[in-house]
Amino acid sequence: MEFDIKQHRASERRKRAEFVSMFERACEGGDINAFLHAVDGINEYGAWPKAFARISRLSSIQSAVKDEFMQVWVESKLMGLTAGDRKTLVHALRLLFPASACPTVPLQVYRGAGALERKRAAYGVCWTSDPSVARTFADEYQHWPSGSVILSAVVPPAGVIMIRDNVPGYYEESEVVVDPFMLENIRVIERRAPKPLVE
Repeated sequence: MEFDIKQHRASERRKRAEFVSMFERACEGGDINAFLHAVDGINEYGAWPKAFARISRLSSIQSAVKDEFMQVWVESKLMGLTAGDRKTLVHALRLLFPASACPTVPLQVYRGAGALERKRAAYGVCWTSDPSVARTFADEYQHWPSGSVILSAVVPPAGVIMIRDNVPGYYEESEVVVDPFMLENIRVIERRAPKPLVE
C-alpha cells in the first residue's frame, strides 16, 4: 500500500486538535492525568502554539493543573521557543503559572540568547536574576551561526509573570518569566562570536 501524504497530514491535524482540546478540558476541569497525557501529545505533534492560543481564551485554570504545568515548563526547556505568537504566550502563561511572590520594585534580569534575538528585538520570556546563569545559556547559544549575547534588562513589577524559587539539584536557574513587551533598558553586556562544536 502506497504512503498517502495527504491522509497522513490530515491524521496529524486531527491528533493535534484532539490533544489541544484535551489540554483545554483538563485545564478547566483539573484532570491531572488527562493534562499530562495531553502534554505528551502536544509535545509529540508540536501543537504548543495552538494549545497556548486556546488557553489564552480561558478565564481561569484549576490550581492543581497550575502546579503540574510549572513542572512541565521547567523540564521542557524549548517550550518557550516553540510557542508561536509571544503575546498569546504571555497571556496563556499568566493563566497557567501558580501565583508567586512578585517584586514591588523593578527587577534587574539577565538572559543568554542567540545574537539574532537581539538583532530582531524579539526577546523571549525566560530570564534570570543571576548573571552567571545567563552566561551558561550564552555558552550554549554560542554554537549557533550568529553567535550569542548576554542581555540585561529591567522588568517592572507588572511585567513579572513568575519567579521560580531554586530547589537544590533541580534546575537552579533563578528563573524569572516576564512579559518581554514590558522590558525596559535592554542592553547587551557581552557579545560572543560563533564557536564551532567540538566533536
